[in-house]
Amino acid sequence: MGSRCSVKCAMCDYSFSITEGIGIAYSPENIIYGYKYEIGPNWKSELLDSTYEHEKPLLLLFVKEREIREKVFSIVAEEESPAAKGLIGGVLEYGHELYICPKCKMLDNRFFFTIKASSNNYIPDYKCSRCTASLKRARLTRIKDREAEVKHEKMLSDLAIINTHKYGAIKNQYFKTPDILDINRKSQRMRCPNDPEIKVIYRNHRNAGWKCPTCSGKRLVFHGSFALWD
Repeated sequence: MGSRCSVKCAMCDYSFSITEGIGIAYSPENIIYGYKYEIGPNWKSELLDSTYEHEKPLLLLFVKEREIREKVFSIVAEEESPAAKGLIGGVLEYGHELYICPKCKMLDNRFFFTIKASSNNYIPDYKCSRCTASLKRARLTRIKDREAEVKHEKMLSDLAIINTHKYGAIKNQYFKTPDILDINRKSQRMRCPNDPEIKVIYRNHRNAGWKCPTCSGKRLVFHGSFALWD
């Protein structure tokens, strides 16, 4: 089962769609060799944003880097050796995952997998499209309710003081009228962060320190609907 959700920066219009998991057609054989059984001349199945073609390895749809493709199929080719049969070339772990660049903090969707190799198991080394640093596997986690509540209260207080000084409203009063909120779209988004606040962490549970590529903000929230697919 796979999932898809959207997240956004709480300070600007930046948003990102995250895809995780696997579908019903994601068997190790289909990933490496493609679906080879006879199921009709016009058969095809839609997989996320790509079309699954008969006898076409899913790996070719999910991995665009030529070097990684060539490495995987060279490892698989060694499986044809009787001595190595069943010892290498098998897919151990795989699925769509969230990645983050540890340098520039860009989020990315990539297809993670592990292939049995003769020496060490092979794991793809994806590069950031922005700064070419090696991407790291990541996931989302909700910030504790009280921690988010404290941040929210401080943000509202700071915003009220700033806007009171700027627009001459009653000192230390929160603005509730639409005309005041519409003065500054950024302020309006800060005023009403009703979406759950989240953070990006590495697979070892350490904070990845996500930073918005547009405004350098550090607050990330869920945005839109959550969908499941198979």
